[in-house]
Amino acid sequence: MYNLLDKRAYINVDFYISCRNVAFLGLLLKSLFFNNSWEKSMEEKILITAGDVEVEAEVFLNETGKAIFESLPIVGTVNRWGEEVYFSIPVRVDESEDARDVLDDGELGYWPTGKAFCIFFGKTPSSRGDEIRAASNVNVFGKVLGSAKVFTDVEEGTEIRVTRSKGAKTS
Repeated sequence: MYNLLDKRAYINVDFYISCRNVAFLGLLLKSLFFNNSWEKSMEEKILITAGDVEVEAEVFLNETGKAIFESLPIVGTVNRWGEEVYFSIPVRVDESEDARDVLDDGELGYWPTGKAFCIFFGKTPSSRGDEIRAASNVNVFGKVLGSAKVFTDVEEGTEIRVTRSKGAKTS
């Protein structure tokens, strides 16, 4: 014979499991659509060419990275500031909350003050000790794959070209 108490217990357990699944789904959706660290884990590939130097880099799909990636191809003229290459680009992005002025070797930064694409590979005139320091905060949006030291021999005035890598997705 069917016991009403058993039915209530089953409904309570089923309701509890359903609520846990909905809560999990909510957390999953939140992490996918509203978490910047998830965005940064996704990237696109670009090719940077300056004179005889050609390197592949990854672009994080944060706000700055998306804006730069969508504006490709970009052609500019190399400026040097110590062991940094930078050049003006037709992208306008405000300084991000996580902008910083101390970088790692090979990081790509967008300098809002100068509206410039920057490639960091060593000490600059602002560096203290062995650190790599930008003139002011930059939005980090990517990283050179391999050694960025190849830019050491790129001279000021050299044409620099940034394009989507062959494996990059198109929108």
